[in-house]
Amino acid sequence: MNNDTIFKSTISITTVMETEILPLSVRLKIGLGFSDADPYHQAIALARIRHLINVSFQDAIFGSRKNDLVHVLKELTSTPVVECWDEPWDQFLAILIYYKVTAILENVGYIDSINISGDTINEDLEYTYFAEMLNSEVMDDDIAWMKEHKLESLWYHRSDTTVNESDDPAAFSWKTLGLTWDKPEPNNQIVVKGGNNVKQFTPKIIK
Repeated sequence: MNNDTIFKSTISITTVMETEILPLSVRLKIGLGFSDADPYHQAIALARIRHLINVSFQDAIFGSRKNDLVHVLKELTSTPVVECWDEPWDQFLAILIYYKVTAILENVGYIDSINISGDTINEDLEYTYFAEMLNSEVMDDDIAWMKEHKLESLWYHRSDTTVNESDDPAAFSWKTLGLTWDKPEPNNQIVVKGGNNVKQFTPKIIK
């Protein structure tokens, strides 16, 4: 089943550029494809994207992981700090979002394109990136960063809910949010917790 979808959102974030802290309104259009996914998994995929963009990224602070000020802010505030591998310009944010959305979709769907515009430089410009222009391969800078800091992976290539390397993936998981890919048990089955069997429930018909 082919299903092309456009996810649209506008979020307010704070960017850290060297020593400057600037507010930014980001407008997003993400073109999605769900060629083989059933409606249930499509719904979970879209709910995951909504949570990432509209909850995890909303009102968050975006800054380079190499910026000392970013690490100071992580210690000073409970506001989520999104660690980037570079300065968070509009074009860069599109690639970052592409990586993380691709990861959380876990091959249930895919990104065709991502369009982004913001008010940092020019209000009359927007940028569109197509899937063939991008890939999810780990960059050389990322490999060097992982080796230096003894990391097995980076948050924007993982399918969990983290937005930096300090987050605990188990603290606020897709399971906690009810957004795993596992379909709920059919209504006619009762799962007996603590046991190893599933009892079949058959309603009695009264004539």
